[in-house]
Amino acid sequence: MATPIIAPPELITSMVRAPFNVQWEEVTPAQAAEYLKNMRTNRHPSKHHVGMLAREIKAGRWRNSPQGIAFGKDGQLCDGQHRVMAIVSAGVPVWMMVHRGVGEEVFPVLDTGKTRTFSDVLGAMYGLKHTAKLSSLVRVLHKLDLHPAREEKPSQEALIITLEKYELRITELLKYIPGRGYPMTVWGPVLWARPLMPVSIDAFSAQLSTGINCKEGDPVVALRRLFESRAPSSHTPENAMKYTMVALRAVIEGSKLKVVQMNHGIIEWMREKLDEKDATARRAAAAKKPIKAVK
Repeated sequence: MATPIIAPPELITSMVRAPFNVQWEEVTPAQAAEYLKNMRTNRHPSKHHVGMLAREIKAGRWRNSPQGIAFGKDGQLCDGQHRVMAIVSAGVPVWMMVHRGVGEEVFPVLDTGKTRTFSDVLGAMYGLKHTAKLSSLVRVLHKLDLHPAREEKPSQEALIITLEKYELRITELLKYIPGRGYPMTVWGPVLWARPLMPVSIDAFSAQLSTGINCKEGDPVVALRRLFESRAPSSHTPENAMKYTMVALRAVIEGSKLKVVQMNHGIIEWMREKLDEKDATARRAAAAKKPIKAVK
């Protein structure tokens, strides 16, 4: 059996004497505003990051974590300005870890660690493989769900919710996505539109992936021809999505397609069709519910 390593008494004493105080506190918008008035010189805040955090707070998606805010020995806020600004913006109180009495020697190492990406979260939290590809796919779906709203940087929590929403569809689609090929700006719209005609869109996916069983006039042939002449990566992400949806619309309507042309309203058209499909499914489910006997 290995001999346990025992720390010397002087080190134990220094560990017992905590360098600063830490406790859970509910930070209200009024308190947050006061904290900002007494803040040390800090990096220029990112309005996009503050906006993202404020959206998470208002949506009830804020998660308690060890990462909170910190005050120096002079009482000035020295870490957590984005979180504090978000509380003010959201107008909602938040419980968080508050560190007080932090020494100046700590400041150089604050926020210098490696950021955990959504791809990292998928691997560590869910144990998933091909996380880079999956992360990109979820981001495209999240963007389509929000369209035409703009979101500079979605939160990890928002992306996890999108992943859980589309999990079953993603599992079905992944078998068609080759190791190399079209980017997720092409596959995302395919997955998004799948509920409208699952069988036909699955056939479209197989043809897009392999090029097998394609005939002249098939929408997938027109789309492949477009991307062969100019790769999807040479288009803006939104235009690549729109070209894909134009081909998908032809599949849904059962029409032939020789050339894929830009349709700037195609995302709105697709959303309208998906909303109609959802409404029809809800009515059908409601009609199947047994009528309770009146007592």
